[in-house]
Amino acid sequence: MDKYTVTQVDKKEYSLYHAIYSDCNIFMRFDWNERMNVLKSNENGYFVFLNDKLVGGFSLLDNQISNPFMFPPFIDRLLFWKIVLDYASEICCKDELYLSNISKADVEILTEQFSATIKMTQRIMLRPTEQSDVGLKGNFYFTELLENDIPYIVHTVFTAHSTGYTSKFKTPDKEEIEKAINMRFQAFSQTKTLHLSTLVKNIDNHELVGVCIAGIYPDSPNNFSTIHQVSVLPEYRKRGIAESMMLRTINTAHTISPVITLGVMVGNPAEQLYNKLGFTSGPSYCNLIYTVQ
Repeated sequence: MDKYTVTQVDKKEYSLYHAIYSDCNIFMRFDWNERMNVLKSNENGYFVFLNDKLVGGFSLLDNQISNPFMFPPFIDRLLFWKIVLDYASEICCKDELYLSNISKADVEILTEQFSATIKMTQRIMLRPTEQSDVGLKGNFYFTELLENDIPYIVHTVFTAHSTGYTSKFKTPDKEEIEKAINMRFQAFSQTKTLHLSTLVKNIDNHELVGVCIAGIYPDSPNNFSTIHQVSVLPEYRKRGIAESMMLRTINTAHTISPVITLGVMVGNPAEQLYNKLGFTSGPSYCNLIYTVQ
């Protein structure tokens, strides 16, 4: 009878195996050191052994499973996930397990064989930065992000999310939005890249109608920049504001950053705009919920 064991391993050893054997580079990371920095400080990596032979690994943080890989020549995904889910269920003692950033190769097995439910599907997109002429049609003007704009940015993002694609999956939370924006403000201030962000205001009343929050994170390899948020108030959509903001950010980033990235939910109509602007798509990945049997 086959016997499996699961063993916690050194973070560096786990990260090395994951970087080499994971199915695909879902976050489109091109820097080896970044690929090796896969685990959070309080996240543990585990190796799975079947009859004393390594067959794969995964990471675990509370009741959240992520970063799975299989070690060749083992190819039985069904058995691998049965071992992982049984082990995590036993040590977590929770009714549900969260499966984060799972590649397409595993999603079918998890949904069809283990009745896991997909919460959302995402992908990373990226393109080179470049110098270009950027215009803005209509009664609007560009401005940069300042700290006293944050309350108005929170309002714009919250209002946009309330009627946007993401509201189908999660009701927007103003406190979460404010926390996320403040985190980016601090991070991009640290790298002196807040100026990559672009705001659009109405000339007549100076109302903030569009937001493109962007910058370079302190730990970003090769100075890649990131667009964290693109939002336009509902009544100002379909006027080219989002496209103009992004083009201005791509142009501004050109002098200090070779590549700009963003994340998007698969199926979001905004994907069409990002494709139009030259962003290439990475592989999709899912977050799922598994109810312990």
